[in-house]
Amino acid sequence: MNTPSNLQRPRICVLAFPRLARLVEQAAAELSEQLELIVEHRRFSDAIAQAQALIARGDVDAFISAGANGAQLRRQLEHPVALVQVSGFDIMAALVQAARLSRQNPPRIGLITYETVSAELDELSSLLRIDLHLARYRDAAHVRELSTALRSQGVDVLIGPSLVTEAAEQAGMASVFLYTADAARRALDEALAAARVRAIEQGRRRQLSAIISQLHDGVLAIDTQQQVWLANQAMCEMLGIPETHLRGQSLAQLIPELDAGEVLQAGADAALGRVFKLGRQRMVGKLIPLDEGGVRSGAVLTVQAASSIERAGRDLQRHARSTTARARHTLDDLIGDSAAMQSLRKLAARYASLDLTVLIHGESGTGKELVAQGIHRASPRAAEAFIAINCAAMPENLLESELFGYEEGAFTGAAKGGKAGLLEAAQHGTVFLDEIGDMSPALQVRLLRVLQEREVLRVGGREPIPIDVRIIAATHRVLAEEIRAGRFRQDLYYRINGLHLSIPPLRERREDLPALIAQLLQRKPGRVAVSAQLQQQFLHAARGYAWPGNVRELENLLERLLAIAQDLPAAADAELFALLYPEWSPKLDKTAPGELHVARQTAERQQLEAALRASQGNVQEAARALGISRTTLWRKLGKQARR
Repeated sequence: MNTPSNLQRPRICVLAFPRLARLVEQAAAELSEQLELIVEHRRFSDAIAQAQALIARGDVDAFISAGANGAQLRRQLEHPVALVQVSGFDIMAALVQAARLSRQNPPRIGLITYETVSAELDELSSLLRIDLHLARYRDAAHVRELSTALRSQGVDVLIGPSLVTEAAEQAGMASVFLYTADAARRALDEALAAARVRAIEQGRRRQLSAIISQLHDGVLAIDTQQQVWLANQAMCEMLGIPETHLRGQSLAQLIPELDAGEVLQAGADAALGRVFKLGRQRMVGKLIPLDEGGVRSGAVLTVQAASSIERAGRDLQRHARSTTARARHTLDDLIGDSAAMQSLRKLAARYASLDLTVLIHGESGTGKELVAQGIHRASPRAAEAFIAINCAAMPENLLESELFGYEEGAFTGAAKGGKAGLLEAAQHGTVFLDEIGDMSPALQVRLLRVLQEREVLRVGGREPIPIDVRIIAATHRVLAEEIRAGRFRQDLYYRINGLHLSIPPLRERREDLPALIAQLLQRKPGRVAVSAQLQQQFLHAARGYAWPGNVRELENLLERLLAIAQDLPAAADAELFALLYPEWSPKLDKTAPGELHVARQTAERQQLEAALRASQGNVQEAARALGISRTTLWRKLGKQARR
C-alpha cells in the first residue's frame, strides 16, 4: 500500500552488524514506498543505548535485529523488534556451501548460533555425509572461545552470524554467513506489520489521551502491579504532580486510602466507589477493572471532587422539579388597602431581603402560604425551588421520610437507591412548613438540628448532607401556649421566630372586602357573570359576617354564588340570600360561641357534601371547586365523619 508522504511511512531501524544490515537494505529497496529504513551498524555492547536514543527522539517505529542483539533488544524495549531468523532450508543451503569449502573428508563443519538448533540436523548431516558440530554462544567472547575449541577438534569451516564469521576469519578458518536475503525479507515484512499495528495503537492512544485530557474528572490508569502508566491533566492537578513523575508510581503512594487489589482480582463485582481526601478536599473515586482479550491488564481510576457531584445532584434535582415546586404568587397578590394589609406587605418585602427564618402566624384561611410564596418570590432565592409541606396533613413517619428523605433499606418498602427529602430537593430555595405547631416532638428535635447545623441526616443514613435552604414556618396556633403545655419546644420556637409576621383575620379588615370580592371573581374565568346588583347584595351581607374561615371561606362562598348565579334574578331578596347562605343568619350571629361553632361545622359539612355531589363523588374535582387541597378535603371529611 502506497503512502502519501515520508512522514506517514513507518520508520524501521536495523540494528545489526554491517553484513546483515546490507542484506536488509537490499531487501528494503523493493519496499521504499512503504517504509523508511534507518541503518545503524552497532556492536553488541551499545545496541541498547542507541535504540533508546532513537526512541527518545521519536525517530523509530520498529527495529530489526538478530542473534544476541535481537534477544537483548526484545527484553528491554517496548517497541516491536523483528528478528532475522533462518529457516531449515537456509541452514541446509549453508551446510551444502560449507561442505564444499571444507578440506576435510568427511567435511568437518561447526554451526554456532545464539538460538537453539533442531536436533534433526544430526540426520541431515548424516545424509550430507558431514561431521557437524553444534554450539550456542552467549556473547562475543564466548564466540571466540567456541571457535578456538572447534578448530582444535579439526573443524575447518564455521557457519553462523556476523560474530561467528568474524571469529572464523581471525582464527584462519573458512566461514559461511548464516542469514539469507529471504530471511531479511521475512524480518522486514514482520517489522512493517508490527510498525503499522503500533501506529494504529499509538493513534488510538493519542485520541484517548486527547479525550481524557478534556475531562474535568481525574483519570488515572494502573497496571496489575498497581503502578501508574497514564494520567490526565485533571488528575495531575488534583495530585499536584506532573504526569512524567506520576508514571511508575504506585497507587498506594499517591492515594493511601485506595487499594485496587480486590478490583484487580475480583473484577467488576468489586468495583470501588469511595470517598477519600486529597489534601483538604473530599474526593469520590471509582476503580474499574481493565481486561484485554479476557485477561486482566489493570484498572482505571476516575476521581471527582465531592463538591462537584453535590452541585450536579442539585442541578439535576432543580431540573427535575415540576412546576408545583415553584412559587406562583407574589406579594402583590395580597389584596387589600387597609392599614393592616399595607403594613403586612411592607414588612414582608423587608423580610424577603433578609435571608433569615420567618414565622407566620394567622388563622386558617388567611393566606399564610400566599405570604410565604410572596416572600420567596421577592428574595434572592426567587429562581430556586419553593416547596411547601403541611405538617398536620400526614402521619409522623410519612412526614419524616418526606421531609428528611431516606436511604435504601431504611424501612420496608423503601425505594431502591433511597430518596432525597424535600429539604434536599429545595437546595438553595425555600421550604414552607405549614402548621408547624402540629409537628410531633420527635420531628421538632430533628428540625432543630437542621436549623442549627444546616445539614440533613436521611432516615437510615449515616453521613449528614449539607443543605442551604431558607425555612418559612406558619401556624394558626399560639406557640407560647403550646410551649407552656409542653407540646412545642422552646428552643425550636426561638430558632424559627427570628422574623415574625401576623396576618390579620378578615373580620379585622372588612374594608378590604370589595377589592377581595372583585379580585376573586376575576380569577374564575369561564364562569357565569355575577350581576353588579348581586355583588352589592353579597358585599352588604358579607360586611356583617364574622368570617371564621377568612379569605378561604370568602372564596368558597363566592363559588357557591357563581354556581347558581344563572338561576338567580339580577337582584335577589334577603330571603333568597338567607337560604343560600345560612351561615349569615342573624340568629347565628347572636348565638353563643359554642352554638356558633356548631353552626359553622354544619355549614361546612353542607358545603363539602354539595361539592362532592356536584363532582359526582370525584374528590379531586370537589377539592378544586372548594379551593382547597385534596389532603385538606380528606382531613375535613374525616373530622366530619368522627362527629
